Amino acid sequence: MRDHISGMQDPRGHRRDRNRSAQDLSDEERAILALLADGLTFGQVASRAGLSERTVRRRIENAGRVLGTRTTIEAVAVAVRCSLV
Repeated sequence: MRDHISGMQDPRGHRRDRNRSAQDLSDEERAILALLADGLTFGQVASRAGLSERTVRRRIENAGRVLGTRTTIEAVAVAVRCSLV
């Protein structure tokens, strides 16, 4: 099934970017996921990374499409489970 934002959906109905795999997460996406895994808020991550909170949220959305997740918590859990962070 095609999705206008990201291409394909996985069997659970999560959007996936069909052109990228989990190993293709950018260094910035991995760093943001790692900071969130450490318990930091979006604001704290933005401050540490020198980014706006909106940019942090957008990076997590992008990472979520790559990982096939719907929420930030799910994206962080998948990244940790797959040793991506």
